[in-house]
Amino acid sequence: MRVLHTCYPYILKYVFNLSCDTYDLILNQIALKFADLHDTPGRMHAKGCITDTVAWRGSRKFFYWRLKRRIMEEVLGDSTIFVY
Repeated sequence: MRVLHTCYPYILKYVFNLSCDTYDLILNQIALKFADLHDTPGRMHAKGCITDTVAWRGSRKFFYWRLKRRIMEEVLGDSTIFVY
């Protein structure tokens, strides 16, 4: 089964009698579409990779403050004293 899967694109090339340039163009378009479908914020949210999406309009402000907070956490990390 695995051999057939890896040979499938080459079989298509000969079945449809495509030139190398046309064949490469089609494979490139398929790869780009595949990547586009898997790297969308909606898809990443559905898979649990991210908790929420950031609106483009407020993204610069959001990431600025997030980075600033993370840097301060790193700087203050071990020097903080916890009081119970």
